[in-house]
Amino acid sequence: MKLTKRIGLFAILFGVPLIFLYTLARGKNNSQDLPYFGKTEELGKQTEIKDFTFYDIDSNVINKETTKGQTLIVSTLIPSCPEKCPIIQKQLKFLVYDKLFDVPDFEGLMFLSHLVDTNGGTPDLKYFVDQQMDYDLSRWTMVTGEDNTIYDLDLPNGNLKKSDFKMTNTVGGKTYYSMIILVDRNKKVRGLYQGDQTLQIESLRKDLRKLFIEYKTIDKTKKASEPKA
Repeated sequence: MKLTKRIGLFAILFGVPLIFLYTLARGKNNSQDLPYFGKTEELGKQTEIKDFTFYDIDSNVINKETTKGQTLIVSTLIPSCPEKCPIIQKQLKFLVYDKLFDVPDFEGLMFLSHLVDTNGGTPDLKYFVDQQMDYDLSRWTMVTGEDNTIYDLDLPNGNLKKSDFKMTNTVGGKTYYSMIILVDRNKKVRGLYQGDQTLQIESLRKDLRKLFIEYKTIDKTKKASEPKA
């Protein structure tokens, strides 16, 4: 059999199945838009995060109103967590924050890290923030609060707050929500990512690009529909 025929036969036998598997892996949503998360998705509704109240290093209130119009990347950290917490923060820092911080297209992107103490106390926010290097605290806000109600999400397979992502035992301590949540500027949940997994954090960065392209399209369409003065 000639080489060209062999190549053609290989393409027929394996090319079509590979294309099918690739399309299947991408899912039904092949557009630039990201999906919405939550039990109400089947009803055509969009899950909005619940009200939350945090306090930053200057005791300013951080809530829905103060973050209006901002896209949030929400994480939860424990300063005393020696294993997963530093990994989660470094993943976000090097793979997302450092790559997008100076890009004008990502104006309005805010990193929101909630510090907690597994022993029930309040972590020393000022001390923790002082240890962080090369962060712009206007873009990466570290806060404390009674509870992170942003994580109180109803998902198709159960409530995220009751999942295994909470209070998982690790070597030398505990982690508290290793899940990272992407919340759009309308406070709708658009992505869930395992914080200690590099590939998922890279997916977060890619999804952010998709989301901001979506914003541009929406804003352009809205502007075009406005009556001219």
